[in-house]
Amino acid sequence: MPHVRISVQGSSLLLTGDPQAAAEAKILISQLDVPPLQPTVLSSSTQVAIDVVTTTNVSRVAIGTAAGTASTALTQVSPGKWQGTFAASQAGFSSSQPAQQLVLNAYRSDGFSATIQIPVRTREFEPKRT
Repeated sequence: MPHVRISVQGSSLLLTGDPQAAAEAKILISQLDVPPLQPTVLSSSTQVAIDVVTTTNVSRVAIGTAAGTASTALTQVSPGKWQGTFAASQAGFSSSQPAQQLVLNAYRSDGFSATIQIPVRTREFEPKRT
């Protein structure tokens, strides 16, 4: 089985080795970079689910809005694996801005944290009047 060597240069990953294996590694890395969030088009009635894989030294994971107006803690289901669900209505998004960002934060017990921005789209976010 061919191997790929991965090294970090600044904020980039350098993949060396068999070209086909390197191409497959790039695909895997791109899938790991953004956590699976379903769905990515949100309305006020949407229930959102997310699964996250972290290093095992992460002690807390939360997802919320870029503005910090809402945050939901994820549940650790095994070492390095986190899951959560939340109602999109908690985010306080407005359909007047269809492109929004959710922010995923992973925290270690020593205070170090890492953040990933997750793009989402919104529609029909204002409550319907009857």
